[in-house]
Amino acid sequence: MEIKIPSNITRMRIKHLPFLTRLAELGEKEYSIREIREMNASFLQVPFEEFPPYRPKDDIKIFNTICKAVNTKSKADTEQFVAHDGKVYNEPPKELNYNGLTYTFRNDFTKLPTSWFMDIDIAFEMHGEAFEGKPELMAGFCYVEKGLSYGQKDDSGLVVNSVVERSKVFKEYMPLNEFLDLQGFFLWRWNVLHPLLTEVRAKRKKAQRERKLNGNGKNQLTH
Repeated sequence: MEIKIPSNITRMRIKHLPFLTRLAELGEKEYSIREIREMNASFLQVPFEEFPPYRPKDDIKIFNTICKAVNTKSKADTEQFVAHDGKVYNEPPKELNYNGLTYTFRNDFTKLPTSWFMDIDIAFEMHGEAFEGKPELMAGFCYVEKGLSYGQKDDSGLVVNSVVERSKVFKEYMPLNEFLDLQGFFLWRWNVLHPLLTEVRAKRKKAQRERKLNGNGKNQLTH
């Protein structure tokens, strides 16, 4: 098996996030060889059962190479802030360009449409409030195609910029360091978002109960 490890965190993508998540879960301790192999497999996107049986010293070498790359990034040239977890993050870019499209950062939750709150509440219910099951959705909610509004529809009423499809773009192209900064921003602004969700959540739950009475109570993102 050929092993390719990006040279620094800016070359990593959201798919590498499970490695950092597991590292944080285990905390600072002496890791067992099995734990190291599990983290290596998650980083390299290989099922643990299919991960090659390297010698322990080789497993450790791979792990150390990944950790070194994770901790290597360029000096911040943007504004920074301290989130509720006490860590310092860079302000997320106001615009991002992927695949010929420009995406603008929506950093003011108070100016977003009700449909955004409805959808993000459903996403929380489906994947957790930290988007554990689908982290790229966080980027899909925080950025929108330039010149378009969230969930914009065409003349026939069809959504032209689905949050799910947009999230797939971010999963493939967004550098991991930028995603981590976005996570920090989301955590930092949670005190603003949470109260705004309360009323919308009550309305959505009421509508969901009514749909169940009509035989259709399945959750799905609508925009």
